[in-house]
Amino acid sequence: MVEIEPIRGPTARSIAQRPATRPYGASFVLPSETEAADQAGFGLTHEVSLASVLTLQEMHTETVEDREAKRHGEHVLAVLARLQRDLLAGLDGGSALQELAVLTASVPLPTDRSLAAVLATITTRARIELARQGS
Repeated sequence: MVEIEPIRGPTARSIAQRPATRPYGASFVLPSETEAADQAGFGLTHEVSLASVLTLQEMHTETVEDREAKRHGEHVLAVLARLQRDLLAGLDGGSALQELAVLTASVPLPTDRSLAAVLATITTRARIELARQGS
């Protein structure tokens, strides 16, 4: 059976034995702030804290319910636009009205309150069109 040796960190002696420069002249040097700004075309760089990044990520997290509600609202808006095009072209818009009736019968409930308000407004507009067309 082979014994596994424990992992040990570098010792002062092993660090002192390392060459001062890397072989083949390879080295990594950070540009100064002004050089980096000139290359990027932006002003001076700013530090970003971990808390800021986490807050930003939390702001853009969506639940499954919210995604479904958003998709449903976009679908209703697309059907309303199709109904408008049909009516302007002199068509009756019967298929769009039938689809609106189905879409307004089952509206998903989002967890985000502002999304719920927008979805309620879209649904109300669709129901008004259904009432106007007598469906």
